[in-house]
Amino acid sequence: MYSQLLRTEFVGGAKLQLLALTSILFLFVLFAIRGLPVGTFMGVSLIVYWAMLIASGAIGSEEKRIQLYARLPVTTTEISFAMWFMVLTWLAVHVCFWILYGVAIDPEFSISRILDIATTTIGVALFVSFIGIGIDLGALRSRIYQRLYLGVLAGLFTLAIFFDVSIGIVGNTDGIQIFPMALLGEGYLAISISILVLFFAMVADHLIFINSDHYLR
Repeated sequence: MYSQLLRTEFVGGAKLQLLALTSILFLFVLFAIRGLPVGTFMGVSLIVYWAMLIASGAIGSEEKRIQLYARLPVTTTEISFAMWFMVLTWLAVHVCFWILYGVAIDPEFSISRILDIATTTIGVALFVSFIGIGIDLGALRSRIYQRLYLGVLAGLFTLAIFFDVSIGIVGNTDGIQIFPMALLGEGYLAISISILVLFFAMVADHLIFINSDHYLR
């Protein structure tokens, strides 16, 4: 049944996925012709990734998901895994294009840039998990948890501005950095810490989702 659920997810968003893939291929060829560095390609292709996630959320509204999942005997755990599978699959597609572009086009591409790509990928996934946690908290019986969560994020954002700490996606001559992940270290240390933080964030989002007050409970 889980495989049927994944097929349903892919088939349901087939047109959107095809559009996103076409956009990535177009950007790949366009940037390759101009000989732009891999960091620039990564930054622009991430816009396609964010746009696809937003569009998927709009298309897969709660009402449509009710109609979809009502036909399948699935659990909240399976739904949670399926949603994350889609998110990470398309992020992996972008990573493959980033590495391919760097190897084939960027003459300055090296192993160290692969580490930068890995850190960027984990940082993007972490941002998605933070957003997912905020959304899923809204499905709990009490909205106080969502308000507290958003309040904490707003507080951290304020502190970042006060202490002049960069947040979000920043591009420079060294490539793309994902803050605050880029502050955790460099190279393998940054990747190790980022993976650990991402793991706990994904577990938190999963637990919130399966215990939320939605139509599958």
